[in-house]
Amino acid sequence: MVAGQRLLGLEVGRGAWGAVVYFVILSAVALLPPLWSFGRRPRRAAVARLLDQRLRLQDRVATALYCAARGDVPFAAHVMQDAERTVVGLPVAVGFPLRWTKVWRMRP
Repeated sequence: MVAGQRLLGLEVGRGAWGAVVYFVILSAVALLPPLWSFGRRPRRAAVARLLDQRLRLQDRVATALYCAARGDVPFAAHVMQDAERTVVGLPVAVGFPLRWTKVWRMRP
């Protein structure tokens, strides 16, 4: 409880209720960021379109994703094989370069 008081800057009474309050606050602090980021992640179709755009794949990945949901159609199998052959050796770093922003700089 002492560590919780120092970390959070809250003065909660001692005893069982104080421990419950700290447990609830620390649980919320630990669980909210992963839940928030899970809700913000992009959908598969958006990622496929972005891959096609950045790597100039002429809608191969998006079409393969669409065809994958359609089942055992011979055309779908051909489109998915074509997309897989095309994507295997692509340099992802060219389409998605790392950008070092101010947040990543270390300052003394």
